[in-house]
Amino acid sequence: MLVAAKLRRMGIEGQKLLDLGCGNGRDTVYLNKRTGSCFVGLDACPAAVEAAKTLAEHHDVNCNFIRADACAAADIYAGVQGVYSRFFFHSISCSVQHDILELLQANLREPACLYIEVRAASKAAAGHVETNDGHYRRLIHAETFFEELHVAGFDVVWTECGRGLARFGNDDPVILRIHAVRRKK
Repeated sequence: MLVAAKLRRMGIEGQKLLDLGCGNGRDTVYLNKRTGSCFVGLDACPAAVEAAKTLAEHHDVNCNFIRADACAAADIYAGVQGVYSRFFFHSISCSVQHDILELLQANLREPACLYIEVRAASKAAAGHVETNDGHYRRLIHAETFFEELHVAGFDVVWTECGRGLARFGNDDPVILRIHAVRRKK
């Protein structure tokens, strides 16, 4: 997984990192094993958190998984040095995204890095909402998201955008990957 190599190069070994919207914990467990960091998975879905705990036990990985609303979990962000979030931000509303970015800006410890991956779209299609089997996806315009990160106190240091980054069966969506860091306070 490309992100594991990028996280290692960012010097995150031994740091406390949060997988925001961890789902079944697949990425959390993988990254914990590959980066030498202490990952905490956060998800609002009880079934997902239970599946994540089971997966971590199966792989004998020491990950902590917490069921909580990302906006009501300010205490969870305290002490966290970085956030990994794959396919979470496009599944929440703009107002919730704004609230979470403010929480991250206020609570992350240095180096306060973000690694985010979302479904992206052209400016014309940005904000378009897809629903498949009741699954909400808000397509995100890269430049708009970069500006929102900047307003929240984060600088984008690396991006990648295109197809072929997250193929699943016949689905090959446009994906935006972002590495951002909080500006020094």
